[in-house]
Amino acid sequence: MHSFVTSVMLFYLYLQVKNVVKIAKIKYPSDVYDVVWLFDHSPCHTKRAEDALSASVMGVKDGCKQPIMHDTEFLDATGNVCKQQMFVTVNGQKVPKGLRTVLSERGHQVTGLKKETSRMRSL
Repeated sequence: MHSFVTSVMLFYLYLQVKNVVKIAKIKYPSDVYDVVWLFDHSPCHTKRAEDALSASVMGVKDGCKQPIMHDTEFLDATGNVCKQQMFVTVNGQKVPKGLRTVLSERGHQVTGLKKETSRMRSL
């Protein structure tokens, strides 16, 4: 029964994402905008490490009130594995990176970046 419920939930998630992508293509034409989708699956779990990566708790700018998350790795445009620290050092102090810095380091255009949370609040 569990796998059936999971399959149904994933199917509905797929349909929702498919519709949202259609809307985004109309509202944000690709010749003007780069749309970046960040999915935070962590709410599916009841526990996670205090420093676990979570876009939902990250601010847009460096130094926002958020925990310093653990370092991570990602694949760049050429397929190379790149290590990424999740903090910058300011006056000898570790300051958490914001989404703007994290995405910029990964090669994304971030000019005018705004964050919408599940509460639909723009930062």
